[in-house]
Amino acid sequence: MLEELEPDLCEIDLRRIVDFGHGFSPLFEMKVIDELLHGEAVAIDMAISTVISANRDLLDWQSANRISNLLNKIGLLITHEVCTEDCLIDSLSDVAKHRGGRQSLPIPLQIGTARFLDDVSLDECNTAYSYLAEFFSQYTRPSNRELIDASGI
Repeated sequence: MLEELEPDLCEIDLRRIVDFGHGFSPLFEMKVIDELLHGEAVAIDMAISTVISANRDLLDWQSANRISNLLNKIGLLITHEVCTEDCLIDSLSDVAKHRGGRQSLPIPLQIGTARFLDDVSLDECNTAYSYLAEFFSQYTRPSNRELIDASGI
């Protein structure tokens, strides 16, 4: 992260891979500040961005499912009721405000590399979120106790 951010401390270039998960998440987090943690909001954002990439054939579905499954397995949220159509459209608008009028949404091309998109539509967001909601409706999120027990802490 430091290697990517250090050459641009004044944040002139807003296309940074470390912003993966930080496009939609700020608004998700702020809308339900008392119930959604920063990392949970980022995980939801990462999952949506990952499915958008797979839907555009920029990322293979095996990798997309690997990313989403990993987020789920470590106990992070993949979906939340804050992710309404209104919230998604507000997020698209909000991210552009903070990135010089461009979305500059990092989406994975493969694990470890990304492309930045400036043309993500509300329909793509809704389709990605619907996929996640359907796909992960069969899973139950592990409790914090189960996660602690599994980690050996």
